[in-house]
Amino acid sequence: MPCTPHCLDLLLEDVGKLPWATEVVAKAKVVVKFITNHHQNQALFREKFALDLLKSGDTCFATNFIMLDHMLEVREALQELVVGREWREWNGKSDHSDDGDEVRDCVLRSEFWKNMEEVLALTKGTMALLRECDRGVPIAGKVYVAMFNCRQELEALRDGTSEYCPRIKVSA
Repeated sequence: MPCTPHCLDLLLEDVGKLPWATEVVAKAKVVVKFITNHHQNQALFREKFALDLLKSGDTCFATNFIMLDHMLEVREALQELVVGREWREWNGKSDHSDDGDEVRDCVLRSEFWKNMEEVLALTKGTMALLRECDRGVPIAGKVYVAMFNCRQELEALRDGTSEYCPRIKVSA
């Protein structure tokens, strides 16, 4: 039997290749990179929220979805950050004001967050199974059940009857 976590990561990579998912991941990476690469932004963010933003890894595609999930957790802190007086003052003086404006616009756009929620809803089952695989206990039965559930959800997406992602349509 092939390595289950590797196969799940490849499945997540395929989801990540969908044009709308690629766009969400790319924008999220820009936001995280801009905030974490500038000490002033990072300090302002830490004032708003105790946790740090998570960067995605290069070797495992699942880290992109972990990053998205964490961003959704700190959504309010990010939005407070980019509308705050300190952000405007720093961004106005900075050489990176265009990038800062792009990040602000992205974080304040409701469509960005809605698309992020849909990507996470689509990958929810796969991510849960991947976490199970990392526990180090026998999981063959859980893999079969989870894959059956994934198939049913994909069929619901194709038919337009999905309760998780009603806007997403998957072709046969």
